[in-house]
Amino acid sequence: MRESGRPLTRRVTTMLITGAAAALCLATGCAWPRPAPKPVTPNMILGHWTAGDCATDLDVTKDGTFRFRNFFSDASGEGLERPRLTGKGHWYMEAGMGEPSLDLEFQKQIYSLEYQGTEDGKLALRYLVDVEDEIDCVFHKQG
Repeated sequence: MRESGRPLTRRVTTMLITGAAAALCLATGCAWPRPAPKPVTPNMILGHWTAGDCATDLDVTKDGTFRFRNFFSDASGEGLERPRLTGKGHWYMEAGMGEPSLDLEFQKQIYSLEYQGTEDGKLALRYLVDVEDEIDCVFHKQG
């Protein structure tokens, strides 16, 4: 009797795990996060980026500067009702002890954008605005 119970237990466990994975996939769209193309080079970062859902633009230039428009600040606020930033600063490719990122220095504050991949294998930049409210801005390179 014990032998016949094991396969059934395994099947039920497999069904539960598969069901949970399918539910998670449906909830998240199965698309995020994807690994970034390796290695991320400065030439991949240069150019004009937009995060349509956040109505934000970012221009990264060869001279080590960037300009953003309508970028979410770290200042507190409810959901999307938080201060926005527009201006120019310096960018750095950070490969320190954590995950590699594009760091934007603006008015003595650092904003880190994670490297991620897109469905078609291109680079995307993800800025996590608020963990609790699950708000992020995903930048895609234009042109």
